[in-house]
Amino acid sequence: MNNEIEALVKRELEEANKIHPQFSSTHEGYAIILEETEELAEESIEIHKIVRTWWTYLRKDEDIAIQKNRVENIRKHAVNAVKEAIQVIAMCDKFKNL
Repeated sequence: MNNEIEALVKRELEEANKIHPQFSSTHEGYAIILEETEELAEESIEIHKIVRTWWTYLRKDEDIAIQKNRVENIRKHAVNAVKEAIQVIAMCDKFKNL
């Protein structure tokens, strides 16, 4: 799986470099990495909220259709988290080229 992740990171960095030039300073690099890590954290927080709410209603015998919807939302946020994690890694690689 590491090879596949590295390939995605390389592609992300190539695309980012087409749109945005190299960081002009370590401060800019820090700010971009901070932004990406905050977006990653936000996805994780959303997953946690859904799981916590799910447990509350599961104990009350929540309908399976609603539970499946919750799981689909967890999946959506997990996919978004993977994308954000790839962006974090790519921006770390970009920073190394300063």
